Amino acid sequence: MEIGEKGTSVENPLKIKLEAGDHFPETTNQNRIWTYQPKP
Repeated sequence: MEIGEKGTSVENPLKIKLEAGDHFPETTNQNRIWTYQPKP
């Protein structure tokens, strides 16, 4: 899940599913980072 640089949530964040060995894609904004979101 994509979050802001200070850990804040963003509108319409990208959510991706990766397998072992996959690389993270670019974020939609250079000031954003990827974080782990556990399964519900």
